[in-house]
Amino acid sequence: MVGITERSMSDIYDYIDKHPEREFVLKFSAMEIYNEAVRDLLRPDATQLRLLDDPEKGTVVEKLTEETLKDKGHLLELLAVCEAQRQIGETSMNEASSRSHQILRLTIESSAKQFMGRGNSSTLLACVNFVDLAGSERASQTQSAGMRLKEGSHINRSLLTLGKVIRQLSKGRNGHIPYRDSKLTRILQSSLGGNARTAIICTMSPAHCHIEQSRNTLLFANCAKNVVTDAKVNVVMSDKVLVKHLQREIARLENELKFHGSAYTSNHADALREKDELIKQLEEQLKELMGQKETVQSQLDNFRRVAIDENFDDHAIRQWVSILLLLHFIIKPYNDLLNDILIGFLLTGMCLKMLFLLLILTMLFMENKMV
Repeated sequence: MVGITERSMSDIYDYIDKHPEREFVLKFSAMEIYNEAVRDLLRPDATQLRLLDDPEKGTVVEKLTEETLKDKGHLLELLAVCEAQRQIGETSMNEASSRSHQILRLTIESSAKQFMGRGNSSTLLACVNFVDLAGSERASQTQSAGMRLKEGSHINRSLLTLGKVIRQLSKGRNGHIPYRDSKLTRILQSSLGGNARTAIICTMSPAHCHIEQSRNTLLFANCAKNVVTDAKVNVVMSDKVLVKHLQREIARLENELKFHGSAYTSNHADALREKDELIKQLEEQLKELMGQKETVQSQLDNFRRVAIDENFDDHAIRQWVSILLLLHFIIKPYNDLLNDILIGFLLTGMCLKMLFLLLILTMLFMENKMV
């Protein structure tokens, strides 16, 4: 059978599924108050736990086990453990009567997954208490004796204190409120009159023999309706959350820097290789030009020697130079075409120019001799 606790937990997980932009951490703890002793329902031993006063959290249970929930299935397993650990007993009115008050506590922490500024990245904290109170008992009706009578006495005393607290709160907060008269009201102090929203479900028997107890239950419910609480959003650990988000941002930027750094290194290496190839090509072109310069210089020296040997005067030399320059400019536009044509014959454009030059020089030389 699915009860209020299971349905509420299911609604909480549905809400979490609908808000993937936030990160949720759920922590679960459970205790029972049996004969005014607080026991941990998630531990197999029956060690009594102490109540301590914390200036920030209020009343806390010392050494209470708190499990971080993995999923809804994990929660159902813990609920089954709590039910198995809870104190129950047989009375004349109930074969499985609850002999203790049970408190299941769910702490919910919610924070944004992405940093959205200091004001929007704080952690929201909520604490939900599911309380199952043991019913009041009359010894004459339950025919309790011995241990059952003692258990009923503690149950009635704690419920009486709860009623006093509710009545005092319904009249206002003036005067002393006896929270510390019972461990039940002391643990539930923040839920009853603090920063909380509290819902109380009262159950009654339709039997005429229980009419007096039903009347007391209705009076209690009527007082509870008049209790006014001031619920506010609990925003905590803003600085810690800020540090956490800044650490994530630093890690992200470091990863981006590493990625872009490797890309930059690769691009830089490619650019260097291109520059090296360009420099190599320029060096080869320079070497080729230097070779051509040496060739031209050698040809010019040979021409000068021929001119000196043949006793050419300055006028004749100037004529030869003019003729050579004219031939050079005539042949230059067709140099590439001549190179392509003469490749098959293992000749170059320079060879062809040399042939033309030698032919003209020979003709001019012969003409000069004849004169």
